[in-house]
Amino acid sequence: MGDEIIFYKKFKQILSIFIIVLILFSLVGTAAALPRNFIVIFEYDEDHYYKKSVPRFTVMSEIEAPEKEGYIFGGWYLDPACTEPYDFSQPVTEGFYLFPKWIPENEIEELSPENFVAEENSPSGYTSPISSNALAVILAAALVVCFGASYFFSKRGRSK
Repeated sequence: MGDEIIFYKKFKQILSIFIIVLILFSLVGTAAALPRNFIVIFEYDEDHYYKKSVPRFTVMSEIEAPEKEGYIFGGWYLDPACTEPYDFSQPVTEGFYLFPKWIPENEIEELSPENFVAEENSPSGYTSPISSNALAVILAAALVVCFGASYFFSKRGRSK
């Protein structure tokens, strides 16, 4: 009976290693099938565009801001309606188009302290980008994940 338990444990270990190797090979095979570079197309208007070749999974630098008479450049967007801004701090994982947002010069308000919303409890009087409630939720979620992982691994170690 003791030999059967040892055989079963060895079988589980070999099976686990086999599954991990299989997963690694599938990931490497998928990565090898992807192109080395992705093409990002900056579309200035219907007739003008710029193609940029970006090595896969690297962060792309922003190109020089385009100019259009009577307008101010408002950033690059993933959709022609300019509702989804592109985040240049994220790695490029596929090819895509970017569209410029053009803001008429007569619609730009001058920046001044009166244009900001004040918060009552803020020391400076201006709104912070992350509210204290959102920060508390993020920290609580991180703690739950950490404690859950440590509980899982401690129970797993005792079952041997």
